[in-house]
Amino acid sequence: MMVTDFIVQVVVSLTATLLAAMVVYIYRKVIAIKLQTWVLNRSGMGIVQIYKHRREAAPAIKTLLKEAQSVKLMAIKGVDIIEGRQAIDSELVQVGNMRQRKAKFLILDPNSHYVTRRAEEAGSKVEPHRKEIQHALETLAVLDEHVEELSIEKRIYDFMPIWNLLFIDNVLFLSFYLKGVRGPESICLQIRRPSPLFLAFNVYFDETWKKSTSG
Repeated sequence: MMVTDFIVQVVVSLTATLLAAMVVYIYRKVIAIKLQTWVLNRSGMGIVQIYKHRREAAPAIKTLLKEAQSVKLMAIKGVDIIEGRQAIDSELVQVGNMRQRKAKFLILDPNSHYVTRRAEEAGSKVEPHRKEIQHALETLAVLDEHVEELSIEKRIYDFMPIWNLLFIDNVLFLSFYLKGVRGPESICLQIRRPSPLFLAFNVYFDETWKKSTSG
């Protein structure tokens, strides 16, 4: 009986260890992301959330846009908040109070050769990319003309797109354009002012804005 009991205890112990290992294996990515967020936030980097991809950040973006007074976006085409039939009804144009909202958009030049390069990196066709960018610019023009409560400025840049920057008041959603990864599938960081990352990218946006041309 003693040998049997010993064997049972060993089996139970091994089973518990294996189950624990499986749990850690299954949730290691979630755990790692939460731990990274906590460490970076505590260390003064101001990263309050890490999303596996930009689509996952959509609910937080929509919530902040509802009361936003200032929005700045640097993107290839800004599909997240301006493109498509829903743009006119989006949170961006819903006014939460009497103050006019201000929005700046830095969009990739649809005629830039970097459109071709980025399409190749993302594994998609070039012409649809150009048409989507042009459509985004046309949508911005429509919003600027028909939504009095929203003051829109737009400019186009002509260099390799690397950063996707969305500033909503004191919050920055930072994501990337990487080879083999479509923009919406990129990891996304939510960063609050006065994080040094927020301040650095805010300066980067403003300097890029100065060097860009009217769209």
